[in-house]
Amino acid sequence: MVKSNHCVQALLAFFSSFVRSVQFLSVITIAIFFVSCVDVPKEELDAPENLRAENVTDFTALICWDKVDHADSYLVDVDCISNKTSVIYTWTEETKFLLENLIWEETYKVTVYASNSAKGAFWNKYEDGKPTTFTFTTTPRKFPEVPAGEIGYVTKINAVQNQDKSFTFSWEKIEGADFYDIICEHFTPGAMNDVAEYKFITLNASEQSYVDTEVGEAYKVRYSICGRDATFSNECRWNETKKIVVQ
Repeated sequence: MVKSNHCVQALLAFFSSFVRSVQFLSVITIAIFFVSCVDVPKEELDAPENLRAENVTDFTALICWDKVDHADSYLVDVDCISNKTSVIYTWTEETKFLLENLIWEETYKVTVYASNSAKGAFWNKYEDGKPTTFTFTTTPRKFPEVPAGEIGYVTKINAVQNQDKSFTFSWEKIEGADFYDIICEHFTPGAMNDVAEYKFITLNASEQSYVDTEVGEAYKVRYSICGRDATFSNECRWNETKKIVVQ
């Protein structure tokens, strides 16, 4: 009988403890519900200041800005102004971002927003700030120094669209070249990026122009060229035009 009473008492103690736990959890749940319904006043983060481009070259630029109080991440949005294309749209936790694979002598618009990663939480009072925007221009294209006696870059190139939609690609002769290798790229729009079709051509050194009549449905074209000797004894040093919109 004594053992039975002990079991009953233990069971009652467990049940009592369980009821108190449920009551405590209910109180916590109700408190969280009421707190979440409270409209916490929001404070807009400051806009990034001192937005600038450092170490700008023909293909790269380091975008920097000052730290914003209470911000733990930044949205960086970069567009190429001339061809109206997005270069990058990304987040970073740092106050700088390295842009690569840019185009020489092009102007870019950079926009940076300050953000707080907890902005969606009911208790967080900070929301994204206003953007800061500025523009910068990459430098003219620079070519590495060529060792003496080797064939250099074809630096003076040009591509002009003709009335029949073809393109005339021309260049100035360089010393030591026996042939010119040319790559024609025809771009059509893809789901995410342009889709390119390539055509490879070799011309004698006496030629200084090429007419591309196979543009087809492409909406952009680009031409690359290098000069070489007959035995490929030199490194092939390529130069290229920018992407050109087909009119």
